[in-house]
Amino acid sequence: MLEKIEGMIPPVITPLKEDESIDENGLRIVVDFLVDHGVYGLFALGSASEFAYMDLPERLQIVKIIRDQLKSRLPLLMGVADTSLKNSLKLIQEGLDIGVDGFVATVPQYFLLDNRQIKTYFTSINEHCNGKPLFAYDVSEVVPTTASLSPKLIVELLDNKIINGMKYSGVLWEDYAKIVLEGVSDRESIKFFAGSEIVSRKIYEAGFKFDGGIYSALNLFPRLYVNTFKAITSKDEALISKCLPLFLSAGGLMGAMGSAGTQSVMKETLKAIGLPISAKVRSPLPPLKKHVHKKINNVIEMLSKEGYVDKYQ
Repeated sequence: MLEKIEGMIPPVITPLKEDESIDENGLRIVVDFLVDHGVYGLFALGSASEFAYMDLPERLQIVKIIRDQLKSRLPLLMGVADTSLKNSLKLIQEGLDIGVDGFVATVPQYFLLDNRQIKTYFTSINEHCNGKPLFAYDVSEVVPTTASLSPKLIVELLDNKIINGMKYSGVLWEDYAKIVLEGVSDRESIKFFAGSEIVSRKIYEAGFKFDGGIYSALNLFPRLYVNTFKAITSKDEALISKCLPLFLSAGGLMGAMGSAGTQSVMKETLKAIGLPISAKVRSPLPPLKKHVHKKINNVIEMLSKEGYVDKYQ
C-alpha cells in the first residue's frame, strides 16, 4: 500500500451544523468533490478537520463517514494525534477495523518531550499499526507548544523503519526539509509529503524526488494542485511555469488569519464556490474576519481566469 500513497492528498475538512455537530451530508459532498477532481487519496483527522477540539467518538464518526463515501476508490490515511498514547492506540485499533490504509501521528502536545521519549512514542505507535504505513507529522512550527521532530530524529526513525515517511508543514528548507531529504539512507523507500507550498517549490527547484503534498488549500482547488504535481513529476516545464505561481497564491490564502483561522478560511471559500456547507467551526476557533472575504474573492477571481476554480453544481 505504501507505493500507492503519493501525490496530492487533502487533509479533509469537517463540515459542521450550526450546533457544531458533524454535518454528515456535507462531509460526503466534500469527499466526492475532492475525488471527482483528481486527488490521490484522503487524510482524515488532520489539523484541517478540527479534530483537536473533538472527542474520540466524533473523530471515529468522521473516519467512518469518509471511508463509507470513499469506498475503495483511493487510499485513506487517518490521523491518530492525541495527548494520550492510550487514545492514539485506541484510534489505531478502530482505524484498522474501519479499514484505513495508513496512519499519521504527531508528537503528543503539552509537555516538551526529548528525542528518546519521542522515539519510544513512535515505536509504540508502529507496533500497533499491523503493518499499515505510519507517517510522522511535524506541526511544531504551526503549534509552538509541541516538541519538534528534529531532522536528525526523523532520519533515525526513517532509517530504522519505525516510520515510513513524514508530512512537514513548516517552511524551513535549509534547516529542516533539505536535511531530511539528504540524510535519509534510502530515499526511494520513504515518502516525504510537503505541507507547505513553499517547501514544495524548494523540493522541485533542488531536484529532489517529489512524493506529493498534504495542504489545507488542496480542499479548495484540487485540480490546480493535482496539475501542479503532475507537472513537477513529469518535468513539464511549460505547465510548471503556469501552475506553480497559482499554486503558491492559493496556498498563501491559508495565512490570512493565522493557523487558528485556517478552517474558517477553507469553509468560507468552499461556500463561495458553491458547496452547500456551513462555515461554522468548532469552538473556540474563530469565525472569518470581514477583511478576509476580499482576499478569498480575489484568489477565486484570479484562479477562475486561469480555469482552476470548479464551481459546485
